Parts: sequence; structure tokens; C-alpha cells
Amino acid sequence: MYIANPGLSGQSNPHVYLCEGLLSDEASIEKIAPPYCDAYIDTEQGAYFNEHPEEKANFESLFNSIVFSGGRDDNGEHSLDDILENLKAADANYSEMLEQYKAIARKMYGAQTVDVAACEKLTESLVVSEEKMLLALLLVSRMRTSDPYAYTHSLNVSMLGVMAARALGYGQDTQLVFGMSGIFHDIGKTLIPDRILRKSSRLTTAEFEEIKRHPVYARKLLSQHRDMPEDVVHVAHEHHEHHDGSGYPRGLKGPEINRVAAAISVLDTYDALRSDRYYKEAVSSHKAICVVYSLRGKSFDPQLADKFIKTVGIYPVGTIVKLESGMKGIVTRQNGDNLLRPHIRLILDGNNRYCERRDVNLLDEDSKGPYAIKDTLTNKECRIHVSSLMS
Repeated sequence: MYIANPGLSGQSNPHVYLCEGLLSDEASIEKIAPPYCDAYIDTEQGAYFNEHPEEKANFESLFNSIVFSGGRDDNGEHSLDDILENLKAADANYSEMLEQYKAIARKMYGAQTVDVAACEKLTESLVVSEEKMLLALLLVSRMRTSDPYAYTHSLNVSMLGVMAARALGYGQDTQLVFGMSGIFHDIGKTLIPDRILRKSSRLTTAEFEEIKRHPVYARKLLSQHRDMPEDVVHVAHEHHEHHDGSGYPRGLKGPEINRVAAAISVLDTYDALRSDRYYKEAVSSHKAICVVYSLRGKSFDPQLADKFIKTVGIYPVGTIVKLESGMKGIVTRQNGDNLLRPHIRLILDGNNRYCERRDVNLLDEDSKGPYAIKDTLTNKECRIHVSSLMS
């Protein structure tokens, strides 16, 4: 079997074996002895699953509880073409919002001043956005790879927060709280030295203990502002608490964790995984979703994790997929009856050459045939770029 590194922090997840490679002999298997108790298996690599296809199916069937749960109240009705109509405007809007957030962040990093009014104004622009524009903004956020992670991450979590609040059925007031929580969830890091935040190698114990103080710093900083929503303060203080009680800073468990904080925790991890960071390159949205699913009941509230996955899909719209035939395409729409088999648009043939574009509903194709999804790719790994699909 092949062990994959999902991009999680080793300090925050000491129980997870994060060294990528093939387990091919007894010596390599011994490497994942205690204290490790979890490892991520890539079922598309290694000879084991070719020889044991039934076990591959068992591994991949773990999604079934939400894949075939029936009914849908997510964003799946919006196709890639719907979103592309708003992409140019969304790109301009994202640039403008990023500049607004940078101005807010500079005050936080410089004079330790929190501009609550500016944050509310920025978040309100997301709350009043139409669904297709918000989805286009999220797609733009995945395409923008040159902007600094320290800025884009908080903005992206804010956008995801507004989307998640809508999916949970909350009104605009609560959507505003979710969005502001995304903006401020990592504000405590403004008091952490850059040499620690930007360190690409493994943190020392002392350095990680300092990182773990950022939620406490955040609570102290945000609590000074009377007009700061109480839930936003809770999120900044509790977004690293885990559902099973293994998080920090207080080791809260399950319902002890603020509900908004529990939701933002999912979004924080999801966006971090699909972003380039100092110590790990981005993974595809699909692989980030797989990590979120694997942490349900451990780091995340299972209901919130499942709701988020159903909202964005197992293969989110815009995901680049590689098929068993070698062809490559892009996910254009979800299938509510089976999230593992979305609609795709074929772009490249088996020889990696551009071919005539054709839309395929994978639900109409053999699940084990040439149209079965074999892997997902990032924009860096493939010549397909979403903006090139605009007519």
C-alpha cells in the first residue's frame, strides 16, 4: 500500500503518520508503529489494491453514508457554466476584497488595532452576494496561487463561512457572524513571531507551544472591542478545539465547543489543505474533502463535516479529474443521487492532447469502466485551467 501525506500539521496531529511512500516490506511497516494510529492510504497507488479490488471498494465505500443519503439542499444545482458567467466580475471583486482585507490586516499586525467596522463592511458584501457570485468567488480563490497565504486564507474562510451559514439555513445576521469569524479566526497569530509562522521545517516543542497560544491571544485582543460579536470571539478562541477533546487551548469536547467555532474549524482545515503553505504544497479540493471526512468524529463534529461535504460535493465543481482511460476533464455539476459520479467536461485525451470538448454524466457510465475517476489533479499538475473554459 501507498501512504499519502494529506498536508496536516504533524504537531496538531501527532497520531497521524505523515511520511509519504510505499509500504513494501516489514521494515517500512514498522515505521508506523505507535504512537501513530492513523495513516492515509492512496488506493490508486501501490500494487495491493490491484490485487484486492474488493478491498479498494470497501475503502472507497466509506463515503456512502453521505454519498447516497438522498435529498439535497446544497449548491449542486449550479453548474460550472453558471459560475463562469460571473468569473470575470468575481476575479475583480476578489482583488478588491483582498486589498480591503490587507488594509485591515496591516492595522492588526502593526498597531494591534481591530477595525470592526471595516470588517463588517467587507463581510456584508459577501452576505448580500448572489449564490452564483459567491461560488464564483470561491472558484477564483482556488485559481489565485500567487497571493500571500496569510491574507488569502482568512478571506477564503470568510467566504466559506458565509456559504456554510447559508447551507445550514441561517439568515443574514448569522451569515455575517460566520463571515467575520473567518476574517478574525487567526488574529492571534499577529502576536506570533514571523520566524515561527514562516518556518518550513518541523517546529520545535517550544515553537509549537507558542503557536498554541494564538487562540488565547485572539480572545484577549477581540474581547477589548464591545461591538465585536460574542460568537466571533469564541471562534478565534476555540477553532482549534477538537470534537473528541484532543484540541487546544482548553481541550473542550463535543457540545462544549461553540457551534460557529466547530463549523469554522472544518472550513479552516479545508482551505489550508488546498492552499500552498510554507511547509506543504496544496492538495486538490477532492483530497482536502477526503481529509475532512476522515477527521469527522475526531477533530470535527460529524454532522457539520457531513453537511459541508454535501454542500461542496465529493468532487467540487471545478475539480480536475483523471479518468481510467487517461482522459482528463473538469467537474461541471454534482449528481445529487451519487456525489462520487458527477458531470464532467472532457478536455484532454489519453495522450494529454486537447480534444473536442464533450460533457459526460458519469452516472450514465459504467462505474468501473473507462469513465471512472482515477485521480484528481491540481492546476499545477495539469494544463487545464478553468478560465480557459470561458466562452
